Parts: sequence; structure tokens; C-alpha cells
Amino acid sequence: MRERPVYCCRSVSTPPPLDGNIDGTAWARADKISRGFHLIGTRADPPGYFLEAAALWDDEALYVCLVSDPSPVPVTMRERDRDLFNECAVEVFLRAGSGYYEIEVNPLGAVLDLYFPREEETDWRAMAEFDVPGLAWTVGEVDANGRWCAQLAIPWDGVPEVSRAQHDGMACIFANFTRSQKLPDGRYHLTTWGPAQNAFCELANMGCVVLSPREEANR
Repeated sequence: MRERPVYCCRSVSTPPPLDGNIDGTAWARADKISRGFHLIGTRADPPGYFLEAAALWDDEALYVCLVSDPSPVPVTMRERDRDLFNECAVEVFLRAGSGYYEIEVNPLGAVLDLYFPREEETDWRAMAEFDVPGLAWTVGEVDANGRWCAQLAIPWDGVPEVSRAQHDGMACIFANFTRSQKLPDGRYHLTTWGPAQNAFCELANMGCVVLSPREEANR
């Protein structure tokens, strides 16, 4: 089994723009996670379907940028709180005590946001009645190959149950960055950053996101 990954999330003095641009902004200075993703329940690096993650933070919000390959199946869902994972979606999971928050975005800009007060909850439709207050997001195409990015601003006040801990004397949260992709043959390609075995939401198998000290924002 893979070890829990650790990511250094840099602080910012000005929120990064949510404009679909990943070059020449604060997003370009954020540390990138482009290696270490794997197919759920395996040690194998996922072939194809590129996924890259980056995150920043300030006192108001956690900012996440996920860059992904285009979907090999049609993406049709445009409404909020649909089953985006049954076509193509990039996803953020945040541990919250004995449960978690889950936020998904698809290439059309549709969002599915959920709050599970317990890890073992299975009725996602009931959990989708929750919407993250103040959540902001955008989707943009980043290159001629159809790669796209989802950029999110997740207000801390909107996810008040997020668990905080200490890693080497610095504050950290537990998160997973993932992609759910249905394939043309009906199978699913499930890419995860944390060492999840059966489900992206496994609390013990989320990565550690270290919130770097705020003074780094001015360096």
C-alpha cells in the first residue's frame, strides 16, 4: 500500500484568479502535483487521462486547481448536483471529523457538492442537498489538446467541519484530489492522489495538505 502523500500548500496575500488561466498568475507559482496519482486500489500509475493538482490558501479560503485530459465519452450534464462521476469529473475530498466534504466539477462547469457527516454514508443524493456556501469555481480550456482546468475557491466558513492537525509543527488538513472517468466500454478509470483502496473518500487514505505559514505569502 502506498504511503500517505504530503503536499505543501503555499499561502497567498491575494486570492488567485478564477479565470481558467494557469500561466502567469499565482497558480503558476503553486507547487504542482503531477506525479503520484494512481488507479484506485493499485500501485500502478494511471495510463493516460492526465491529472494535475495545485492548491493555495489564505485566511478566507482554500483554492484548488485541477488540470485534466478531455473526456473520452460525451459530457452532457450541466445542472448542479447531478451524478457527474458517471461521465467525467475532477474531485476534491476534504476530511471533516468522522465524515467528509466532496466537490466535483465537470468540463461543462457543472458542480456536485456534498457533505457526508459519516464516512459510511452511502445515499449521495441526500448528501447533495448540502451546497457549500460561497463556493466559487470556473472551468477553462488550457491547451490545443483539449486539456481543461477546474479552479475552485472553497471558503473555510463554507466547510466548517474540515479537520485540522499538525505536520512537522505546521497546520495541515487531509484531502484527496481525484478524477472519475467513464470509458467508452462502460468501465471506469478512477485516478486518486491518496492511497485509496476502494473509495476516494476513505478518511485514513487521504493525503496531508500542509498549510504553509502565512508569512510566505510575501516572499
